Amino acid sequence: MRALADEARESADGEAGAAYWAGQMQGQVSAWLGITDRYLTWIEILAEKTEEEVAQLGLDALLAIRQALHHAPSLLDLANGHIGCIPILQSIREEAPSAAGPLFEWLDRLMQAFAKSKWLAGEMLGLGKRLIEGGRELSESVNMRFLYDAERRLFSIGYNVSEAVWTAPTTISWQVRRGLGVSSPLLGAMSHLSTGSPWVDPTARSVGVGCCLAGPGPC
Repeated sequence: MRALADEARESADGEAGAAYWAGQMQGQVSAWLGITDRYLTWIEILAEKTEEEVAQLGLDALLAIRQALHHAPSLLDLANGHIGCIPILQSIREEAPSAAGPLFEWLDRLMQAFAKSKWLAGEMLGLGKRLIEGGRELSESVNMRFLYDAERRLFSIGYNVSEAVWTAPTTISWQVRRGLGVSSPLLGAMSHLSTGSPWVDPTARSVGVGCCLAGPGPC
């Protein structure tokens, strides 16, 4: 995969647009290979043996290996060791004599690679949990009550800190409206909502449909 990305980059050197996408492709391939190196090396080792060779370990081992090769484990399953073939193969290796043949040397490499991937998956899972906890703590610490107009049951779109007042929707500049794609009818609706008065969409009237956008009261 890395060679394919390098080839695409070399062939696109003369074209700026093509070179950009070749670089993006190379970045994606590098990310995929990074994930493989961290979490899936044991699967590559598992795939080294043919089914005829693995059959020597018994039918249960053969079926479990076949399933493992056709199912990508989640980070959670990997961190918890919930991979069906691993305990079966580990049990076989522990019961085997210490003087082992090529098949058992393969099992030793497999178990070592799996242990490393399991540890790395647990590390990443722990980082993810801490990130979620940090995000939850941050969201719980943010108080948006000062932006809420309880009388109109609306949130202000902004707050003037120096004057300690809400920013009305009508203060949106023309540049901001262009950048956000805010249409005039929508801006009109926002303006009327800020005062709590009803607003009728003029474009809807032109096709014979009355579209009323009001504040907390009835239209």
